[in-house]
Amino acid sequence: ISYGLLSFVGVLVIACPCSLGLATPTAIMVGTGRGAKNGILFKTGDSFERAKNITTIVFDKTGTLTKGKPAVIKVVANPEYNVPVEKITKLGASVGQNSEHPLSKAITEYVDDKKIELRNFSNFDELKGLGATAKCPDHNLPVAIGNIKMIKHLKLDISWAEKIIESDDAKQGSIVFVIHHSKEVFGYFVIADEIREESKSLISKLRNDGLKVSMITGDNKITAETIAKELGIDTVIAEVLPAEKSAEVKKLQESGEKVVFVGDGINDAPSLVQADLGIAVGNATDIAKEAGQIILVKNDVMKIYDAITLSKRTFGAIKQNLFWAFAYNVIAIPLAISGILSPMIAAGAMAFSSTSVVLNSLRINRK
Repeated sequence: ISYGLLSFVGVLVIACPCSLGLATPTAIMVGTGRGAKNGILFKTGDSFERAKNITTIVFDKTGTLTKGKPAVIKVVANPEYNVPVEKITKLGASVGQNSEHPLSKAITEYVDDKKIELRNFSNFDELKGLGATAKCPDHNLPVAIGNIKMIKHLKLDISWAEKIIESDDAKQGSIVFVIHHSKEVFGYFVIADEIREESKSLISKLRNDGLKVSMITGDNKITAETIAKELGIDTVIAEVLPAEKSAEVKKLQESGEKVVFVGDGINDAPSLVQADLGIAVGNATDIAKEAGQIILVKNDVMKIYDAITLSKRTFGAIKQNLFWAFAYNVIAIPLAISGILSPMIAAGAMAFSSTSVVLNSLRINRK
């Protein structure tokens, strides 16, 4: 009877599921704590699991790979019309002054520096992915600014605009056309957004880890490909309307890719939700932060690499913890049943298993 009781107690002690219960939460606690110290906030525990099999990372260009502060570098007049550059600038800025779009803000700031007095246009209307329109008070007819899709939308001749978006100016930055009430494209702004210094290093690290890197943007194809070439990005998805971004992410998923999406704007929110893992960068809007699973506190894109690496490392620790916890029980329970392990040794082994799980989780802090 005493031998049976000892074996019975040994089995009860050795089978205590403490290590199994600690395997996941300890690793998650250490991972989230480590991330928080480095400005990386994991909103949920499943963020670590989402990162385990990722194959592709998709960046929204503006505000992520670039500084998000575009500036006008050139204003060009259409040689077909005898319209001064100053008038083109004034018309474009008078329309764009009511817009919150980064390109419109760049035009407004450019005009402020030049100290050009603007007109108060009425009936302002912003068309997503195209541009904006307003009515000039002098003749009550529309003036518009926007991309080549805006010219198509207004059913105007795009032959000159097509030449411009294939020119060297398009390689320097985004092209914003100025369209007058007489339905003529008077000229355009060249607006460039400076690339972050650390973006190239980030892309290199991600590619060295075996990840495919894509960039998605509403810019014309030539501008986007020029930036992608400079950064070493594999795939460019250009001329995409804000509402189409999530559909492009879904296409990648349907082709078998596990996608991380990195963005910061309101129109990035659907893509952050659609992706297998969404990362909102430091200067992101509240909606983008709500949609993403990982939030970067600081506006440092290198933290994107750190976040992915930490996610994988934490999930790896969880798997190791679960493996050793199960292995401990598989080996020790038969020994306890046979009476080889006394209750005292079983208690020590049980305590050691829990300690080993905690220590293994703390290894996440080492790098």
